Amino acid sequence: MGPFSAFRLCYATAAIVPMGAAMGKSIQMAASLQQSWTTTRNLLETGAKSAKDAREEVAKVGTMEKNAASYSKEYGYSQKEIADQYTELVKRGFTATQSIGSMKSMLQAARASGDDFGDVVKNVSSTVDAFGLRVTGNSKKATEEMVKNTKEVTNANGLCS
Repeated sequence: MGPFSAFRLCYATAAIVPMGAAMGKSIQMAASLQQSWTTTRNLLETGAKSAKDAREEVAKVGTMEKNAASYSKEYGYSQKEIADQYTELVKRGFTATQSIGSMKSMLQAARASGDDFGDVVKNVSSTVDAFGLRVTGNSKKATEEMVKNTKEVTNANGLCS
């Protein structure tokens, strides 16, 4: 191996090592995100009243995932942060529909106020419950009503549209 070949090998190795580290970090982040969605699915499934309700709830995780990808670009939070807050809402007893209906207003409130996103989710969900504003049902109308109620609680109605 001549000096030029050794030189190329050295630089090739130097270029590959950082790429490998970056790929490893990406894989770790993807696995962590997937774990959050799995936790949310499991909570929705075990919290459902029947097998039928469980199937309907778990089917809505796909909507949560899609929304998280979109909201991540729009509000600057990572998909993982958003997934974790969907999980938090489900842990607090929100259905998938209620969680989907609430998330955008909570993101708007966190962005507008500069407060920690997790704190906003906890405070808004507690306030929604305290004032009896949580909507039951899994229809599109129930989601729209939950959006309206959450906007009222966050004062996001008209401020962040």
